[in-house]
Amino acid sequence: MFSLVGSIVSGTLEIYRAALRMLLPTPSKSHYIFSLRDFARVIHGCCLIHKDSVENRKTFLRLWVHEVLRVFGDRLVDENDTNWLYNALRECVRTHFRENFDALLEHLGRTDGKV
Repeated sequence: MFSLVGSIVSGTLEIYRAALRMLLPTPSKSHYIFSLRDFARVIHGCCLIHKDSVENRKTFLRLWVHEVLRVFGDRLVDENDTNWLYNALRECVRTHFRENFDALLEHLGRTDGKV
């Protein structure tokens, strides 16, 4: 379980740093301002799950993806930015958790083999 927690923290940090680099505020996107509070909100959201609700590792990873999309994705107003976040998440799940993003979320449905 410890390696999963370490991966959650390092994966969240990677997404946070990438968001700071890639999702810059502009006049039409002035709310694209990210801080360490956003990083903490993802971690805190993952900590709120009840122990009995965690059936397996994939359940916890799905929760993490949900929290990242809630904290970072809910602010995005541009389709390109949303696509960037999904691709960043896809890569992060592959590198930090050694899981396939589409297989992890296959219960949501697929379009051309991708979630």
